Amino acid sequence: MRAVFVYHGQNEGPLPHPPLQSKDWQLDFVPTNGPLSIAEYDLIVFAPMAFFGYDGGEYFYRRHRETQVALRNGKSVIFLVHQSLFQNEAHALIDGYLSQIGSTIVWVHPKPCVPVRTEFATYCDRYGHARVAFDGPTNILRPGASSTFNFTTLIKADERPAGITFRSAQGTIYCLPFQLAPLDAQSWTIFFGTLLDAISDYAAATNFLIPDWLQGVRLPPEIPLIQRIDELERALRLAQEDRAKFDIYKAILVTKGDALVSAAAQVLVALLSEANYTVVREERYIEDLWLNRERVHGAIVEVKGTDGNVRRGHINDLDSHRERYIELREPGIGSNFPALLVVNTFARESSIADKDQEIHPDIVRHAVATHVLVTRGLDLYRALELMLQSRIAADDMVAMLLERAGWLRVTDEPRIVN
Repeated sequence: MRAVFVYHGQNEGPLPHPPLQSKDWQLDFVPTNGPLSIAEYDLIVFAPMAFFGYDGGEYFYRRHRETQVALRNGKSVIFLVHQSLFQNEAHALIDGYLSQIGSTIVWVHPKPCVPVRTEFATYCDRYGHARVAFDGPTNILRPGASSTFNFTTLIKADERPAGITFRSAQGTIYCLPFQLAPLDAQSWTIFFGTLLDAISDYAAATNFLIPDWLQGVRLPPEIPLIQRIDELERALRLAQEDRAKFDIYKAILVTKGDALVSAAAQVLVALLSEANYTVVREERYIEDLWLNRERVHGAIVEVKGTDGNVRRGHINDLDSHRERYIELREPGIGSNFPALLVVNTFARESSIADKDQEIHPDIVRHAVATHVLVTRGLDLYRALELMLQSRIAADDMVAMLLERAGWLRVTDEPRIVN
């Protein structure tokens, strides 16, 4: 499982080279003002000075929001509590969670730590003095609570809770005393191993798993809830299946070869089917696709994938395939038989902005001279977006795809560049 240590960057001293590996955890290190989100980690550990200097600022609120997301998703959060917490207003973050159990943090004279839970015995032996305690937590049994009590004392100091854990949203919060000297990489490595092993052992000892034979035993209020869950899961599956249908269209932006031909065919079907055009793959004349109406060829289609831009050779290939078809099947119809070239340009790029590069004007003029309409995979994808928004119709696409030459460019609207 993945854990993360959020640190201030100036007060914690040299840290080990990440990631650290313990019995059950891989630990990464993220500075408070770093760009990486911490919400996806299974366990988040906050240094005592993690928010020093960030009170009320962008990074304080961002890490606060990410912590709330993690807790809602059933993750765990550890606050390493030290008297330095009182040097800034960031202790309000912990106080907000402690208020859920009626507790506050108080500063006390250093006291030896005594483990209440044996899983924390080694932690107390090595880091065994507390400078803070928790006043006023009330252990009230609440109806429907997921654990027996709403907080558990893990460590005591002078008979006062000095390390506690409690539930918040769907997750778990740990507040543990912290005293580490010296602050060097080796000391941090030993500390994290001790801390994460204690957390793992405690979680393993306290988690309750329903055995398989008990899964079928139901209390009356469970039955409608289970039925509702089944309905929602079924609806979710259907929605996921419907959404997955759109992935084939997106493939026109990233694929080459047969996969690209299939994706282009699907997009063309979506664009032209309401105008009674079908998309057919025959490959008799080395072409990729045909646009047919009432079983009559309306346009020849060539599909290419390239890591660069449209090239003159792409247009020449399509032109020669069209000539071969005319010679063998339609002599006398002229060289202006509609020809559509679809090119997934810059196929390896990983953003729309990087893919959206103009076709060179010389290539566009060559397409006009050979009476070929060129369009990028990105253009067809954008045309599909416009059609799904009812901003263009199938007949509009037919007029451009079968009756024009140059470059069909689509941004906010389709237009022919020539």
